[in-house]
Amino acid sequence: MIRLANTEDISAIYELGTILHKNYKIVNNLEKMMKEPYFKIFVALYKKKIIGFLSITEFYETVDIIDLFVLKKYRRQHFGSLLINYMISNIGKEVSLITLEVNVNNKAAIALYEKFDFEVICKRIFYYGNEDAYLMGRRCIRE
Repeated sequence: MIRLANTEDISAIYELGTILHKNYKIVNNLEKMMKEPYFKIFVALYKKKIIGFLSITEFYETVDIIDLFVLKKYRRQHFGSLLINYMISNIGKEVSLITLEVNVNNKAAIALYEKFDFEVICKRIFYYGNEDAYLMGRRCIRE
């Protein structure tokens, strides 16, 4: 099941976020961020336990995917796809572009994003310290 996160989910998101980035809790004040209308977190649940999340910012016509994380044990079980699908279905009608950065060596993530019609826009040299990133984007056509 995928749903919008609420304040009761914060500790579980911090726990997962710390696996993703060791300084996640220091860098992200979720209590404050979740009060902002432009910030959203979607969570993936399995047997009522949060096993992944997707955080975004939404400004005007652009959504930026900040983080997408699924516990290793649950990867390749479509939870990442479910999170992306849910996010796409629940963004504002005025959104025309979704962007993200991904490590150029993260082939599994790149394949997942390409499945949703994301394309490489450019390469960001040394974006992750000594490693490069792709800036990827997906146009949203609304009728």
